[in-house]
Amino acid sequence: METNRAEATVSEFHVTDVFWMSSIGKRFIVGRMVGVFEIGQSVTLRQQDGTTVSGTLEAINLHRQKPGFCTLVFSEEISNRVQPGDLIHD
Repeated sequence: METNRAEATVSEFHVTDVFWMSSIGKRFIVGRMVGVFEIGQSVTLRQQDGTTVSGTLEAINLHRQKPGFCTLVFSEEISNRVQPGDLIHD
């Protein structure tokens, strides 16, 4: 049975590391993805202190260093503030 995006459960990305990629001027956010994300999707960063920041998912890289982990690229609003331990969700 197919499930459309509106019926899907909340998608989460648990941040484990952040790397600055000077060659492209972007931060790569490493973590564990639960659910489905789409490029261009609006997301919310929830920092450990409860602060929230809205932004957009810009890129997905499924090349994994560890099983279950991937690398995502988010808009500057999120990329400039995200830290390991934070949560990004739809």
